[in-house]
Amino acid sequence: MRTDITLYPGGHADEQCRNGERCLFEWYNWLDRRSNTDSCPPGVSPLLHSFGMTLNDRLPDGKRQQLAILLPNGVSPLAGTAGDGHDERRGGRQRDTGPRAHVRAAVLARDGYACVRCGRACGPGIGPYSIQHRKARGVGGGNEMSNLILLCGSATTGCHGEVEQRAWQDEGFGYWVRSSADPKATGVLYFLRDSSVRFYLHDDGSLSGEPDRGAGA
Repeated sequence: MRTDITLYPGGHADEQCRNGERCLFEWYNWLDRRSNTDSCPPGVSPLLHSFGMTLNDRLPDGKRQQLAILLPNGVSPLAGTAGDGHDERRGGRQRDTGPRAHVRAAVLARDGYACVRCGRACGPGIGPYSIQHRKARGVGGGNEMSNLILLCGSATTGCHGEVEQRAWQDEGFGYWVRSSADPKATGVLYFLRDSSVRFYLHDDGSLSGEPDRGAGA
């Protein structure tokens, strides 16, 4: 087990992450590929990723540190578990691998509790809504703020249902991106904002008229 690092609960600020205050999978991704993200690492079962994130946040500090045995240190017990056919035995059913509650809340706040595509008010206690992964999780999209937008409806209704049809117009407005694209380098048209400007989404929850430096490289 690694004893040279400390595991922290999730939900901390990006600046803390950059300073080494990382949760289990933030450390995993940093050690494996120098990436500051808690998304499911390549080669790791999404089921084990979800379960590990839950343990990281719910265990007391002393127990949490024992999860460091799962981190890459030459090899990790989690490496190669994606697609190995054992998830049914591990958990019986797939757990939700979507964004955590604090990330969902941040997306709702950033997008003003209104559908990015049509401007309809939506969100908890307001109306049907979905947190859309612009790049689908199945093709490598993660739960970073730059990859998430608020849409009304569900996977089959409202704007979310329409965006799921992958029309070229919605791609042009940035509501979905291809597997080869970088969400950070693809601007989004906000219905209730300046219709002539594409806003670039940043992982710290902000919007701007310019993409992150190095995005799309």
